Amino acid sequence: MTFRERKGKHKQKRAAKKKSSEGSWWDIVVEVLFYVPELLLVPFRLVWWGIRGLIKWIW
Repeated sequence: MTFRERKGKHKQKRAAKKKSSEGSWWDIVVEVLFYVPELLLVPFRLVWWGIRGLIKWIW
């Protein structure tokens, strides 16, 4: 294998690695659709768990 062939393969590997590590717009949309409802529901869950904990602690 010549130096030019090795250099070309090295460039291809680096380009593929860089492309695979970058996120896409689809990834952002999926994350937003997953995390926004969670962030909205967490305060209500904490209040609910707190009320249940107090009731169990008192009774």
